Amino acid sequence: IAVALILYYNEYNIIIIIISGDTVKRAAEQIRSRGLRASYQRVVILDYLNRQQGHPTVDAIYEALKGEIPSLSKATVYNTLKALIGAGLARSLEIDPREERFDGVAEDHGHFQCEKCGMITNFSVGASPLIVDSLKGYEVKKKDIYLKGICPGCKKTDDKEAMG
Repeated sequence: IAVALILYYNEYNIIIIIISGDTVKRAAEQIRSRGLRASYQRVVILDYLNRQQGHPTVDAIYEALKGEIPSLSKATVYNTLKALIGAGLARSLEIDPREERFDGVAEDHGHFQCEKCGMITNFSVGASPLIVDSLKGYEVKKKDIYLKGICPGCKKTDDKEAMG
Protein backbone atom coordinates (compact mmCIF):
# COMPACT_ATOMS: atom_id res chain seq x y z
CA ILE A 1 0.00 0.00 0.00
CA ALA A 2 1.41 3.35 -1.01
CA VAL A 3 0.68 5.00 2.30
CA ALA A 4 2.84 7.17 4.45
CA LEU A 5 1.33 7.58 7.88
CA ILE A 6 2.88 10.35 9.91
CA LEU A 7 1.84 10.78 13.52
CA TYR A 8 2.93 13.80 15.47
CA TYR A 9 1.65 15.97 18.25
CA ASN A 10 0.90 19.62 17.62
CA GLU A 11 1.16 22.31 20.27
CA TYR A 12 -2.19 21.20 21.73
CA ASN A 13 -1.09 17.54 22.12
CA ILE A 14 -3.44 16.42 19.37
CA ILE A 15 -2.29 13.60 17.16
CA ILE A 16 -2.21 14.69 13.53
CA ILE A 17 -2.50 11.97 10.89
CA ILE A 18 -1.27 12.67 7.38
CA ILE A 19 -2.02 10.08 4.75
CA SER A 20 -0.29 10.33 1.40
CA GLY A 21 -0.58 8.50 -1.88
CA ASP A 22 -2.99 9.33 -4.69
CA THR A 23 -5.28 6.33 -4.28
CA VAL A 24 -5.41 6.80 -0.53
CA LYS A 25 -6.24 10.49 -0.89
CA ARG A 26 -9.02 9.58 -3.33
CA ALA A 27 -10.44 7.06 -0.84
CA ALA A 28 -10.39 9.69 1.93
CA GLU A 29 -12.20 12.17 -0.34
CA GLN A 30 -14.81 9.55 -1.25
CA ILE A 31 -15.48 8.83 2.42
CA ARG A 32 -15.73 12.50 3.39
CA SER A 33 -18.02 13.23 0.42
CA ARG A 34 -20.55 10.78 1.89
CA GLY A 35 -20.53 12.48 5.29
CA LEU A 36 -18.41 9.86 7.06
CA ARG A 37 -15.33 10.52 9.14
CA ALA A 38 -12.27 9.47 7.16
CA SER A 39 -10.64 7.34 9.87
CA TYR A 40 -7.38 5.63 9.01
CA GLN A 41 -9.04 2.19 9.00
CA ARG A 42 -11.85 3.33 6.69
CA VAL A 43 -9.45 4.99 4.27
CA VAL A 44 -7.07 2.03 4.09
CA ILE A 45 -9.88 -0.53 3.73
CA LEU A 46 -11.65 1.47 0.99
CA ASP A 47 -8.34 2.04 -0.80
CA TYR A 48 -7.66 -1.70 -0.64
CA LEU A 49 -11.10 -2.48 -2.08
CA ASN A 50 -10.67 0.11 -4.83
CA ARG A 51 -7.37 -1.45 -5.93
CA GLN A 52 -8.52 -5.08 -5.87
CA GLN A 53 -9.20 -7.02 -9.05
CA GLY A 54 -10.93 -9.71 -7.03
CA HIS A 55 -13.68 -9.53 -4.49
CA PRO A 56 -12.14 -10.21 -1.07
CA THR A 57 -13.74 -11.65 2.03
CA VAL A 58 -13.45 -10.09 5.49
CA ASP A 59 -10.72 -12.63 6.27
CA ALA A 60 -8.75 -11.75 3.11
CA ILE A 61 -8.96 -8.02 3.83
CA TYR A 62 -7.90 -8.59 7.43
CA GLU A 63 -4.92 -10.76 6.39
CA ALA A 64 -3.82 -8.24 3.75
CA LEU A 65 -3.98 -5.22 6.07
CA LYS A 66 -3.10 -6.48 9.56
CA GLY A 67 0.59 -5.71 8.96
CA GLU A 68 -0.33 -2.16 7.91
CA ILE A 69 -2.67 -1.63 10.87
CA PRO A 70 -1.48 -3.69 13.86
CA SER A 71 -4.59 -2.82 15.92
CA LEU A 72 -6.92 -4.06 13.15
CA SER A 73 -9.47 -6.75 14.05
CA LYS A 74 -11.88 -8.71 11.91
CA ALA A 75 -14.73 -6.92 13.70
CA THR A 76 -13.26 -3.56 12.64
CA VAL A 77 -13.01 -4.76 9.03
CA TYR A 78 -16.61 -6.01 9.09
CA ASN A 79 -17.97 -2.84 10.73
CA THR A 80 -15.99 -0.62 8.34
CA LEU A 81 -17.33 -2.53 5.33
CA LYS A 82 -20.89 -2.15 6.61
CA ALA A 83 -20.34 1.62 6.98
CA LEU A 84 -18.87 1.84 3.46
CA ILE A 85 -21.80 -0.16 2.05
CA GLY A 86 -24.28 2.05 3.89
CA ALA A 87 -22.59 5.12 2.38
CA GLY A 88 -22.77 3.64 -1.12
CA LEU A 89 -18.99 3.24 -1.44
CA ALA A 90 -18.86 -0.56 -1.56
CA ARG A 91 -21.09 -3.55 -2.23
CA SER A 92 -21.67 -6.88 -0.56
CA LEU A 93 -21.77 -9.86 -2.91
CA GLU A 94 -23.82 -12.96 -2.28
CA ILE A 95 -22.62 -14.79 -5.39
CA ASP A 96 -20.74 -17.38 -3.32
CA PRO A 97 -23.01 -19.14 -0.80
CA ARG A 98 -20.00 -20.14 1.34
CA GLU A 99 -18.78 -16.62 2.13
CA GLU A 100 -19.67 -12.97 1.78
CA ARG A 101 -17.43 -11.01 -0.56
CA PHE A 102 -16.99 -7.29 -1.05
CA ASP A 103 -16.56 -4.99 -4.03
CA GLY A 104 -15.23 -1.43 -4.17
CA VAL A 105 -17.26 -0.71 -7.30
CA ALA A 106 -20.59 0.52 -6.00
CA GLU A 107 -22.16 1.39 -9.36
CA ASP A 108 -24.52 -1.13 -10.96
CA HIS A 109 -22.64 -3.88 -12.75
CA GLY A 110 -22.66 -7.65 -13.02
CA HIS A 111 -20.45 -10.39 -11.62
CA PHE A 112 -19.26 -13.58 -13.28
CA GLN A 113 -17.91 -16.40 -11.11
CA CYS A 114 -15.86 -19.22 -12.58
CA GLU A 115 -17.16 -22.59 -11.40
CA LYS A 116 -13.66 -24.09 -11.59
CA CYS A 117 -11.28 -21.55 -10.02
CA GLY A 118 -13.82 -19.41 -8.13
CA MET A 119 -12.55 -16.12 -9.60
CA ILE A 120 -15.18 -13.35 -9.63
CA THR A 121 -15.00 -10.78 -12.43
CA ASN A 122 -16.96 -7.54 -12.86
CA PHE A 123 -18.68 -6.84 -16.16
CA SER A 124 -20.59 -3.82 -17.43
CA VAL A 125 -24.30 -3.98 -18.02
CA GLY A 126 -26.60 -1.49 -19.66
CA ALA A 127 -29.32 0.09 -17.59
CA SER A 128 -32.13 -1.81 -19.31
CA PRO A 129 -31.46 -5.26 -17.75
CA LEU A 130 -31.62 -3.60 -14.35
CA ILE A 131 -35.00 -1.97 -14.94
CA VAL A 132 -37.98 -4.22 -14.35
CA ASP A 133 -41.24 -2.61 -15.50
CA SER A 134 -43.37 -5.30 -13.87
CA LEU A 135 -42.23 -4.12 -10.42
CA LYS A 136 -43.92 -0.71 -10.56
CA GLY A 137 -44.76 0.37 -7.04
CA TYR A 138 -41.93 -1.69 -5.53
CA GLU A 139 -38.88 -0.04 -3.98
CA VAL A 140 -35.79 -1.77 -5.36
CA LYS A 141 -32.87 -1.35 -2.97
CA LYS A 142 -30.26 -3.55 -4.61
CA LYS A 143 -29.73 -4.81 -8.15
CA ASP A 144 -27.45 -7.78 -8.73
CA ILE A 145 -26.68 -9.78 -11.84
CA TYR A 146 -24.71 -12.95 -11.15
CA LEU A 147 -23.51 -15.25 -13.91
CA LYS A 148 -21.61 -18.50 -13.44
CA GLY A 149 -19.63 -20.55 -15.90
CA ILE A 150 -16.02 -21.18 -16.92
CA CYS A 151 -13.50 -18.32 -17.22
CA PRO A 152 -11.18 -18.08 -20.27
CA GLY A 153 -8.16 -19.33 -18.29
CA CYS A 154 -9.91 -22.48 -17.07
CA LYS A 155 -11.52 -23.05 -20.48
CA LYS A 156 -8.10 -22.88 -22.12
CA THR A 157 -6.75 -25.45 -19.62
CA ASP A 158 -9.77 -27.70 -20.23
CA ASP A 159 -9.30 -27.45 -23.99
CA LYS A 160 -5.60 -28.40 -23.69
CA GLU A 161 -6.46 -31.39 -21.47
CA ALA A 162 -9.17 -32.54 -23.91
CA MET A 163 -6.70 -32.41 -26.81
CA GLY A 164 -3.86 -33.98 -25.16
